[in-house]
Amino acid sequence: MLPLDYRKLYIVFIRKGERMRGLTNKQDAVRRVLAREFITMIFRGENNKLSGIKEYADRFGVGAGTVQGALADLKAAGAVSLKACGAQGTYIESVDRGRLLEMCEYDIFIGLLPLDSSLCVKGMATGIFEAFTEYRLPIHILFARGSRNRAGILLREKCDFVVMSLCAFSYMHKNAPDERRDLCSIGTISGYPSEHVFITKKGAPFSMAKTQVAYDAFSYDQIAIMESLGKQQNPYGECLGVQLPELVRRGEVESALVERKSLGGTDDFDVHPIKHLPAQMEKALGESVVAVRGSDHNLSDLLSLVLTSGLVRQVQQEILDEKRIVTY
Repeated sequence: MLPLDYRKLYIVFIRKGERMRGLTNKQDAVRRVLAREFITMIFRGENNKLSGIKEYADRFGVGAGTVQGALADLKAAGAVSLKACGAQGTYIESVDRGRLLEMCEYDIFIGLLPLDSSLCVKGMATGIFEAFTEYRLPIHILFARGSRNRAGILLREKCDFVVMSLCAFSYMHKNAPDERRDLCSIGTISGYPSEHVFITKKGAPFSMAKTQVAYDAFSYDQIAIMESLGKQQNPYGECLGVQLPELVRRGEVESALVERKSLGGTDDFDVHPIKHLPAQMEKALGESVVAVRGSDHNLSDLLSLVLTSGLVRQVQQEILDEKRIVTY
């Protein structure tokens, strides 16, 4: 078991979103957090004034010597040069951004997006890639079906952030029965695939009141839509979203809820628009948000800076308008 004082530091940093695995001592942890705060400060172009040693020590739950040692480590590594200005405080005089990023130990950021089966998602992914590239930050963009799945992967710390619709995020926060409620959003960044429709086999009758509809139980969007239409139960159980069109084609389900742009061709199906969704829900379905672990304050600050400037939305629109090619 960890000594009591070390255990206390562990809890403090978990609440601030720091990954404590493999830490050798408290000074390493403080150095990492300071580096992460400094890099965000530099990116924002702030006045680069540091907090006082005592303020850092109180915030991190460590002694003043630990904070001083962490600052000395950053200086010795050539990551920062500090200038003391007496009563005015201490400022960051210069930065080697590459070395400071090494001290952050972010390595490669991993973002998890919905499946890139539509140009909308491909444009979003390109925009995210461009935003990280602008700050010279390394990024891997991966894809996984279902906002419910992506939220679970984020909570298991297998990625740094996930993208879902504003509708999905709102539904999750209101209804999720577990720690998914602890995830937080840094804001909207782009459009989101939102043209949901019902499909049936060619010539098959469709009635919202009578037709059984299969939907993706791993998609908060689809769950929210069906509940809004008064369909609380999924009659076909936990279907996989990628299988829904084929299940309709084979006649194994009467109808399915799908996102039209991810459907591809519709020659085998009749398409039925969704009627009577609340206007607020329709709007929320078309906006994407970035979700992070609520305890990752430093990462949240950095991602908010990198991703919410409008660049992602701009690049996505250029992809949709065929003014540039997909890159990620």
